Amino acid sequence: MDSLTYPLTSTISARRKVLFSVIAATCQEVGFHSADNYVLDVLMEMFQAFLSELSYTAKCFSEHSGRSEPLAGDVYMALIEMGFNVSSLFQFAQRSNRIMIPNPSQMPKQQPPKILQTGKRRQHPSYIPDYLPPFPDSHSYIGTPAFKQPVSDYETLREKSSMQKRDVERALTRFMARTSTSNSYSLFTDKQSHLFPLIGIKMNNVPYISALLPKDRIWNAQDNQFQSILNANKKSTPVTSSSNAADDAIKLNESIDSNDDDPLNPNNSQNNNNNNSVDVIENPFLLPPKIVNFQ
Repeated sequence: MDSLTYPLTSTISARRKVLFSVIAATCQEVGFHSADNYVLDVLMEMFQAFLSELSYTAKCFSEHSGRSEPLAGDVYMALIEMGFNVSSLFQFAQRSNRIMIPNPSQMPKQQPPKILQTGKRRQHPSYIPDYLPPFPDSHSYIGTPAFKQPVSDYETLREKSSMQKRDVERALTRFMARTSTSNSYSLFTDKQSHLFPLIGIKMNNVPYISALLPKDRIWNAQDNQFQSILNANKKSTPVTSSSNAADDAIKLNESIDSNDDDPLNPNNSQNNNNNNSVDVIENPFLLPPKIVNFQ
């Protein structure tokens, strides 16, 4: 058949090429020696429609039987449903002048470009089909920590600790300079400069008295007996002898504990004389504070 050459068109798939060869071989078996390409195209479309209908009917029979894939019996029932003479299939399969069509040639598989592979790839488990893409390389599963590793060098830690200590001291100095009741000074003449503030010294005649006074509540100057006594002592003359200091301590004790003493009671004078000879308070923590006035 000179005209059985397949038209060279790039839009025809490999499946249509096989159908075209089957139609041409069938025509040659019947007795045709030549055929036009357009006629072969019409016959090929008819044969393709027949195969589509046969496949659809066989699929329906298989689903009706509860199967997902059709079997030979489903195709047999589909041919009977379409009105095809099934008994003639055996004679057609055993004909003597049949033409064997070679298997279509397969295109060579395109080898993927070789990429540098590190490690060994994981194989697919039994429950994963082979047509799925393979697992990536082993380096794809390597976890890189996103945080910085802690520094363990002694010199670096020592330097960092010194810088933190310096910053804390500088911040505390600035805070005390801004909030202290005493005057604060600066090393520079600029009034707006607070880089190196200096805390003014607050002079206190009795620096240890604040540690001895209770701090459970805020005392007013008029309610605080110690403060009133200190103010009175500041106005009075300073005491120089140790005997006068002892007398002042006794007076301070008397002024604190004078709530239970009655000046009209004659026994108080006798008790006071006994206190001068023998100290009644034995616990040193209960003794009244000795206030010393500095000149």
